[in-house]
Amino acid sequence: MEDFETISSPSKARQAASQAKDWAYVMNWLNHKEETIGLLKAEEIESPNLKLDLLEDIQAALSDESSNLLQDLAETVVLLGVPTADVGNRDRSLLNMTRAEFDATEQLRKLEELQKYLEKELATLHMRLEELKDEHNYETPPDLPAKTSEWLRGKRTVEAKAKEYQRRIMAGRSASDREGTKIEDLMAEEERVVKISENVKRLEKKVETFHGLPSNILDAKLEYQELESELRSLIQQRDNLFEGLVDRGKSQ
Repeated sequence: MEDFETISSPSKARQAASQAKDWAYVMNWLNHKEETIGLLKAEEIESPNLKLDLLEDIQAALSDESSNLLQDLAETVVLLGVPTADVGNRDRSLLNMTRAEFDATEQLRKLEELQKYLEKELATLHMRLEELKDEHNYETPPDLPAKTSEWLRGKRTVEAKAKEYQRRIMAGRSASDREGTKIEDLMAEEERVVKISENVKRLEKKVETFHGLPSNILDAKLEYQELESELRSLIQQRDNLFEGLVDRGKSQ
């Protein structure tokens, strides 16, 4: 299929002819240089450290400045622990080393602060230990027995007063228990009085609604009917006004 496309396409035919010409040139060169290639292969077999020898030759040909730079680069790579001299690996290793150095510096600072604090506490403990060793600083006060007796007397007095107050409290509770019935009666009576007062207020409000009416029942009924008629008239006027407003709104 490819041969058919090559024959049918002039551009592909020219490309195939060019490739064939190139390969013919390569094969011709290899045939003429067969002895040279054989010598190079034999030298490679006889000298396994050819790469090392080549590197030594290159290093020997370097100037002093280039040699120093190469030495510095090698030491840097060894310190960073990077197996190759790749720039990316070296930069990452430098960043990691900087971060590790910062962490180590921070930990060292904290350890120094802790050491100072412990040294200060140790000095304080030594000072207190020396004070404890000095018996004169901890002699018993001469008035300690008298103060102890005074404290004991005060304690007994306070205990006696506390017992007396407890007896009074218990006596007051028993008296209030005996009078409990009277207090309950008073509370019930007070509730009844409150209810009566509320009923009186409610009746007074009802009486106020009839304020202004005649005392005669017939006259009161007549006045009530007149007021009711007046109320109906007012309601009718209100409805008429509302209907008029509605009609105006519709006409507009």
